[in-house]
Amino acid sequence: MSKIKFITNYEPALENFAPVPIKKVIPDWYKSLSRYQVDKELAFDARFLIDNNFQTVPQTAKACIPLRDYMTSGYIIRTQSDVLIKQEANNIDTGVTDWAWFSVNQKLLSVSGHRFEQLPVLLNGKKNFYLKFKTSWSIQTPAGYSCLLYQPEMFFEDRFKLLPAIVDTDNYNLPIEYPGLITTTEKSFMIKAGTPLIAVFPFKREKWEVEVSFAKKDFPTPPFFINWYKRLFYSRKSYD
Repeated sequence: MSKIKFITNYEPALENFAPVPIKKVIPDWYKSLSRYQVDKELAFDARFLIDNNFQTVPQTAKACIPLRDYMTSGYIIRTQSDVLIKQEANNIDTGVTDWAWFSVNQKLLSVSGHRFEQLPVLLNGKKNFYLKFKTSWSIQTPAGYSCLLYQPEMFFEDRFKLLPAIVDTDNYNLPIEYPGLITTTEKSFMIKAGTPLIAVFPFKREKWEVEVSFAKKDFPTPPFFINWYKRLFYSRKSYD
């Protein structure tokens, strides 16, 4: 069993919103979602739900094992301080809308900015204003392991977007900074403490090479199993 460590030099960071397995912060929409589309009168079979015509009832995203794996694999770093982001006047010289920010506790979560020229990509024809979040947490993994860092998509955060990255956390043990851009049309918004900020997915570095081929065969879906992917192919993952 491998171990990932989250380390802070600021003791109050341990008290609230410390990094946890991502499975402990599943979105509310997923928790409340039924496995089946229950919009008709149903009967119950020991194996699966059926409707009155003895047809299997369509399943929802709750039944998708690959999606569940994505949503429960790895760890989550959350914001540990309320952050107020507020739009200021357009900068005529640069063509970029300037923003200001205020973090209640700079040691728990600090925010800074990046110039557009550091990543000169237009979004909807406009120059981006880049933010950079920094927590007090460093990440340590065993030798040969890195971490994929990305914003967890299934929380559907539409006010800001963080840029994904890979960090060799077996060697780099300083607190990591997470750059991103503002995507909202709101003039101001609050990022509350406890907001899922970045997902941490550790993986072993290996050397890969690609092979591309053609196989003249069909790939049929097994017609004789309910939940065939889970029963035939799924391997359980563990992130505690």
